[in-house]
Amino acid sequence: MHLYNVHQLVIICIVVALWWLVWCMQQQEATALRPYPRLSYVYEIKGDVEREGFFCFADAQPLASLLAAAGSSHHVTSPHAGTFLPNGSCITIGRSVDITRISAADCLNFFLPLSLATASVDDLMLIPGIGEKTARAIIAYRDAQGGITDVHTLSKVDGISEKKLKRLLPYITL
Repeated sequence: MHLYNVHQLVIICIVVALWWLVWCMQQQEATALRPYPRLSYVYEIKGDVEREGFFCFADAQPLASLLAAAGSSHHVTSPHAGTFLPNGSCITIGRSVDITRISAADCLNFFLPLSLATASVDDLMLIPGIGEKTARAIIAYRDAQGGITDVHTLSKVDGISEKKLKRLLPYITL
């Protein structure tokens, strides 16, 4: 004597599969709605530290916290220890602490815009849609104007249309 017939087993399998599918979808929705912190502050720390590399944070960090995160034994006693460093800072630890900007390629890798005030021709050529000719034109325009005060004025540069400027805006800043 059979406890269940074939049709009953098929129906039980379908019900179990549907229950499992609904459960999986609920788990996926719960995961998708979970708030994750946006890690938008990027710092590079190198030199005399235990952990060299890039460090990402949700908020701006003071120099002392960055050195602690990298495992530096360097104690900052200057008034700069509590100073919050700007996004994209590169901290080099040696006999002293040197603070510069991370490279243009690293900025773009971390989705940080390049500063038009300091970008070189080579830096600008890293941006999609900018070749050597356009990069040189941007530098020439910057030098002729004594700097760029509004990124939208780049549409005056030969080779940059309004449409192209809209594509470049995520990659550039003042």
